[in-house]
Amino acid sequence: MFIRKRATFQAIFWGGYIVVSLLIFAQYLSRASGIVLIMTLVGSGLYGASEVLRNIMLKHGRLASPGWPLFVCMVLLVPLAAVLVQCGVFVIVKAALSINWITLPGGNADYRFGSVLGYIFNSAIMLWLWCGIWLSAYYLRRYREAEIQIWRAKAAQSKLELDVLKGQINPHFTFNALNNLRAMINEDTDKARTMVTQLSNILRYTLHHSQH
Repeated sequence: MFIRKRATFQAIFWGGYIVVSLLIFAQYLSRASGIVLIMTLVGSGLYGASEVLRNIMLKHGRLASPGWPLFVCMVLLVPLAAVLVQCGVFVIVKAALSINWITLPGGNADYRFGSVLGYIFNSAIMLWLWCGIWLSAYYLRRYREAEIQIWRAKAAQSKLELDVLKGQINPHFTFNALNNLRAMINEDTDKARTMVTQLSNILRYTLHHSQH
């Protein structure tokens, strides 16, 4: 259930990023098929990169001990993932332009040094934002599960204590009932017979209840 919710939210998050980016670009650039392709590639690449980052952090136990290991992982791996995504987009866009499959404003993609740094920084910001949201949800879920385990342990402890108390009470009850029965046999045989029947019913009920 949690995996399905995470995948759905992630699809909405990155899909929304693509749509918002296209709306922003539409205000400043002419409508060109290359813009749609680039933003779709970037959004899809960041989606895949976020999954890879999540698997790396889970597989290598970075989330088990949050602190410097997780901080270093976030600082180093997120920019690296952003660089790889932009490199993949660059290769695909250049190939699409070479065969005239797409059009871009000015006839070519803007890959000057400053522009490339901006692309990478923007991608890294989005990855950091997603990682922050996912990590918050992850640790909140772990906290709730820990709370549930604590309450289950307390309930089990209370049940054990109750069972021990029952085990202490039952022998005393049986001992007292037999003593009363012994005294009643000499005083009132009919009442003693009724008491034996009632005691038998009680013991049978107790045995049945303890088994279930």
